Formats: sequence, structure tokens, C-alpha cells
Amino acid sequence: MGFIRYSGDESLNRDTTLNLHPYFTDRSPKDWSLVDFIDSNPHQPEEYVRGLHAISNHKAQPADLKNFAKNAWLYFKSEYGKLEIIKEQATRLSSTTADTIKEQSFAHELTNLVQHPQQQQQHHRKRTFSSSTAVRDRTPSPHNRVQAQDIDSLFTNESFDFSALEWLPSRWTSGNQDLVQLFREFQSTQATKPYSLSADGIADLTDGGEFTVYLNALFEPGEIDPWESCLELDMDKDLEGQVADILRPFQTHKEMIKAVRRMDHKDDAVYYLGQVLAGYERFFRLQRSAAMPNERQVFSDLIVAALDGPLSKNDLTLRLFEVPVKGNSWRKNVGRDPLSDKTVPGRMADAVVESPTGLQLLIVETAHLDGRATTKKAASDRWKIARALRDTWLLNVREAISDEKKPCDVVVFGLQLFGVEAHLLALDFVGTHRLYHVGKVKIPVTESTLPVLLPRLLCLMSAAADQVKLKCTEYAEAEELNRKEQRLFAQVLQRFNATSSTPPNPNKKKKKKDVVALSDDEQ
Repeated sequence: MGFIRYSGDESLNRDTTLNLHPYFTDRSPKDWSLVDFIDSNPHQPEEYVRGLHAISNHKAQPADLKNFAKNAWLYFKSEYGKLEIIKEQATRLSSTTADTIKEQSFAHELTNLVQHPQQQQQHHRKRTFSSSTAVRDRTPSPHNRVQAQDIDSLFTNESFDFSALEWLPSRWTSGNQDLVQLFREFQSTQATKPYSLSADGIADLTDGGEFTVYLNALFEPGEIDPWESCLELDMDKDLEGQVADILRPFQTHKEMIKAVRRMDHKDDAVYYLGQVLAGYERFFRLQRSAAMPNERQVFSDLIVAALDGPLSKNDLTLRLFEVPVKGNSWRKNVGRDPLSDKTVPGRMADAVVESPTGLQLLIVETAHLDGRATTKKAASDRWKIARALRDTWLLNVREAISDEKKPCDVVVFGLQLFGVEAHLLALDFVGTHRLYHVGKVKIPVTESTLPVLLPRLLCLMSAAADQVKLKCTEYAEAEELNRKEQRLFAQVLQRFNATSSTPPNPNKKKKKKDVVALSDDEQ
């Protein structure tokens, strides 16, 4: 019941300028209790949270009292919290002396309820356990609904405080700055922007990302480092150097291919480079044709071999073209009756990397790699991939809990290909989700850039495959959960809000469906 009783600064309620409920002014802060308040004020549970919030704002203690108020409200609204409050009230009643119960006419009222349930049901609801009834009422009156909406607005875009959970990283600080709290403040300024990733609790720390820009405006360069706890890739510089040494003496891709063919293909780097150059040979042949290659063709020629080589070495699967994102599909269909409701298709990715057990760990979005793609397309892909990663993160945590494994340090990756650049992104959780770059390289699309840029591209793809493999290993070797822990973790997972629906686009033209008259035989 840690979210119900507060223990803190004894002087919090001594400021007479605040218009507080008498409950707060008549009691010491250590005696404040959600259950006590509900018992005394069964029709005003929101005032408890409102009072805590007012005090926290006045005393400038958001990290302490405001978090307590926020979690008390979320606890009060949750099914688990409602049941726990009812249980505590029942325990208090059971410990009340028989004489007191008789004085309250509780025993008499309960007897009437058992003997004449139809006659006493409404009367019982009004008088007995009035506070419990207020807590578990699933269809509140319009007045109560308005009150609840008012309280919700106090914590707009705020989420559950995960700091009490050892298995889930919940602190994100740099110097003396609480970056989670700063992100909550940033969220409140983005409420009118439908395509802000902050709406889904994603702190965009990518280069030029919205939260990156916000922090750069707040702090001087070097004052804080929001990336200091972010994952870093272990780049294989030996591979980069070996590929560079092979390619450097040659001017054309044909010369490079001939040279690699004469080398020992038992060497992993040589074999890998040969597969990649075969794709480039197709790409350069297409460049000479009149037809303009589409983005899928270019992706296949330039990227697939570069990514699939190290993945196959790590026993990971690369699924290509219109691959369903499992997390997105799950989110869109949760709660639907499979027998009576139509299944809603999830979004498709250009490619997905999966573990041998089917766990999706890297999602790929590609645009034209020849400069034809627009910046709007790049922004749209970044927005889509970020939300797909959040859906995937939540599903992977859910799968871990279902498999009775402790979901620690869960990270999922995204590869965005745009223009002539490859952006490797990661999404993790530290009290809020955060999206950030773990690598960015140029993609060679001309013969002259192959010796310089291709070694870096292969180095990044190899490091990405190794990192995905590492996450697979961590998942397989994770600590096992007992049944009690499994239930607790599942309850915590429910604290995460589902990723929001895609905002409607007023500029998008609706497709006209052709109406075709069918004959009786065709129907």
C-alpha cells in the first residue's frame, strides 16, 4: 500500500495561504492516507489528489510529493488499486469491535441484506461501504466523470513512476538534472502537435530530434550529456580496415569484383565483401538502363547483402518486404473477439530482423537511396519507425513475462535508409522511452565513393548484427520469474499507455473504390 500513505516533510501543510481541504490542515502529513480520506469523504476522492498536487506545486517538490499524488491517482483509478482499497477497508471493519459495529447498525443492515437482498440492495449501496462503492463504481455519474477528467488534466502526458521497480531502469539523469522530469515538462508543451513523439512518451534524442533541440536550448554545450547512459556499438575496426585495404587500389567496381574473386573466400571478410559487391554490380548495371529503379530494387542491391551477411553468421533471420510488425498488430487487435470481430492488419515494414524464436529486434524503413525522396518522407519514416519500435518493445517485454523471463535492459533497433544515409536507431526505457542514434553512415552510390564509404557501411551493419545477437543471448539467459513475480510484472506492464492511433491527415486523398457489377454466378 505504498502509494496510499505519504510520509514526508512535516511542514507541508503549515502554509495558510493554500486553499486546502480540512483533511490536510487538520492532520500531520505522516497521517495522510488515501483510504482514510475516502472513508471520511466518500464522494470526494479527487480532492485528496488535488490537495497533494496543490501543495507540491506550492512547495516546489515535484520529485517527491507530485510523484506521490500522481501515483495515488493512477493507483486509485486502476482495478488493482480499487480492490486493494476495498480490502483495506474490509480489514478495518473486521477489526472493529462488535459493540462499535452494533452501534453503527452494520450487523442489522447486513442481516437484512442477506434475508431480503432485493429490498435492501439499493439501501445497502448508499450506506454500507459507501467509500468502497465510490471506488469500484465503473459507471460514475457525470459529475464524478468531470472530476476525474479534471484530475487527469493535472497529470497531462505524465505516466506511472517506475522508480520502485528494480528490474526496469527508471532514472535518467545528467549532472544534477532529472531528465525524465524535464521530458514531462517538454511533453506538456507539445499537446497541440499531433505528430510529436512525446505524445507516446518517446523522448526523441536523435540528431535534430525534438527533445534534443529542446535540451540544446535549455543548456550550454557540455553542461549535460543526455546520451551518457545510452547504448554504444562495438565497432569492428579490423573489418573496416581489411575492406578498405582490399578496395583502395582499384578505381572501378569491376576491378574490385575481379580482385575479390581471386581471393580466398574462406576468409569471412572476403566472402562477405564478395556478396556485397555482387549487389553493387547489379545496381550499376541498372543505372545505365532507361528505367528508373524503384526503392525496393535499390534496397535489395545495396543494403540486403550488407545486412544479411553478418546476420546469417549470427543465426538471425532477415525477412524482406511488407513484413508485419508484430507489436503493432498486437496493439491494434488487443481486446477484439477473434470469433466475432474483424482482425485489423498491423503496419508493414520494409524488412525485419528476427531471432530464431521469432522475436522482432530490428525494423527497417527505406526510402529512395538516389536523392529522390523528400524530407517529408524522411520525417514520416522516422515517426513510423519510432512508434513501431515502441510497439515492438512493449510486445517483447510482454513475451518475456509470458515466457517467465525477467525483462531487463530491453532494447529494440531501427534502421532508417534515406537519401544516401543509413541511420541505426535504438529505443530503450529509462523512466520514459527514448529514441537515439547508435550509428550513422553514408551509403556509397558511385564507384568513386566505394573505397571510402563501403568499409564504414559494412562495419556498421556488422556491429548492428552483433548487438542484435547480444540481445537475443540476454533474452535466452534472463533470470526466470516465479508465478508471483510474473503477475507483478504483468500488472506493471499495464501501466504503459498503448501507442496512440495515427492522427487523421486532412490532406490525404481518399481512394475511390471501383464498383463492379457481378453476375449471379460470380456472386
